[in-house]
Amino acid sequence: MAYTVSEFRDLIQLLEQHPTWWAELRCWVLTEELLALPQTVVGTPALPVVAGFWVTPDAQEPARAFRVWQVTGGRVTPPGVAPRG
Repeated sequence: MAYTVSEFRDLIQLLEQHPTWWAELRCWVLTEELLALPQTVVGTPALPVVAGFWVTPDAQEPARAFRVWQVTGGRVTPPGVAPRG
């Protein structure tokens, strides 16, 4: 079946209708070189951080699991450590 794409929005609509196409396109766009860009640009791996007044209880476990630094209430909590109350 042939598809016609005259505008960018047409392409987006096709990708929404065909999730497997979207997944394949993502593999082409998000190359290993692109995913490594933060480390290349900065020289060290990017540091995921969440900051604010508090981290909700339901977000604390994923933050620890994904090794996210937490900066809350003026305190810094390294990844994998439960924040002090």
